[in-house]
Amino acid sequence: MTTTASPPESADANANVKNGQTDAADNNDTEEKKEPNTELEKKKSSSSYYLYKSTDKEEAEKFKPKKLDDTTAEQVASKIQQSAKGSLWNTGATMEQFDFTEWMKERLTQLLQGYTFRNSSLVIKEVLNIEGRADILLIRGKYRPGWEIQFEAKWEGFIEPNYQQKEEDMVEVDDKDDKDKDKDKDKDKDKNKEKEKEKGKDKSKNDDDEQKEEKKKKKTNKNLIKGTLKMSEIEDANDDDEWKWEVSVSKGKAKAKKSAKQKVNADKDAIIDRINTLIKELKAKKK
Repeated sequence: MTTTASPPESADANANVKNGQTDAADNNDTEEKKEPNTELEKKKSSSSYYLYKSTDKEEAEKFKPKKLDDTTAEQVASKIQQSAKGSLWNTGATMEQFDFTEWMKERLTQLLQGYTFRNSSLVIKEVLNIEGRADILLIRGKYRPGWEIQFEAKWEGFIEPNYQQKEEDMVEVDDKDDKDKDKDKDKDKDKNKEKEKEKGKDKSKNDDDEQKEEKKKKKTNKNLIKGTLKMSEIEDANDDDEWKWEVSVSKGKAKAKKSAKQKVNADKDAIIDRINTLIKELKAKKK
């Protein structure tokens, strides 16, 4: 009976086996090293809160707060003040309101009062009943101006551009512009009559005094025309062609009234331009 001898294992095979054992041992050692040794490390490894490593003490020392000297502190404060929007305390994240309503009323009067409508001698004598608001909001670091305005403007004058007053144009008329005052005078007269009756004074003398007061007249130009311009809905949400415009005439001859109203209406764009100037100046208050 013959037996066949198995071939001897090669040196390379033995080396592979050894290397395999060595690798396995190394992996085991690595896994053992990775396993947390303390409860705190176990907690860190299982919690998302400890996802990132803490900053090294040496690195953290670089960011440690340092007290500034007076000169440096003033320089820093100056830079912040220059770049700050709104109040010094406001970095822009807090909404802040700046009220320019009183300025708006004064500026609107300056822009309109004294204006002469084109191709006439009709002049705005008074701007009154100005109502509404004008302000600027600071929201998320941006300025947002807003306004709501309405007003009345009293105008008067003559149709002719270069009107020259003549003596024959002056006439005596009752003071119709002071109707309320006349009513008060009438009431006072009635009271005085009753008092004088009680005192037993001579009635005829009182009647003479009243007749003298009634004879008092004031002179005015018969060609003078008076009227009112009213504007409303001047708002930041509306375009200027949406603003309400109303012209009325209170005094003058019928034909002259119609002509004056046409001249005021024809110059609407000039008044709108002046209001837009006001709005432009408001926006420039805060940039």
